[in-house]
Amino acid sequence: MTWEEIETFVIGDLGYTYQQYANLTWREFIIKQIAFYKKQSKDYGHTRAICYYIAAVNRDPKKSFPSIEKFWPLPHDDENAPDEQEEYKRLRGALDRFKQSQTK
Repeated sequence: MTWEEIETFVIGDLGYTYQQYANLTWREFIIKQIAFYKKQSKDYGHTRAICYYIAAVNRDPKKSFPSIEKFWPLPHDDENAPDEQEEYKRLRGALDRFKQSQTK
């Protein structure tokens, strides 16, 4: 993720002003990002459930019907979920490398 992508996410998706973006700490950014994606996952899950039940009601009862996860897979489904510890290590490593590059 580049700084331009971070700026675009914070100002565009989160709706922060540039001043709020400039005052945001890395920890606050990570917390806001996690909260944003959790809310987005819930919204997608809700949309998926509506579509699934509409399709289930109108399907041919003689044919088998997939599970909701197979019907519309989402990133937060258990089989597709990234390991939280690995993601933490990846982000922590990126932060440490950034800090080292700033001290040189």
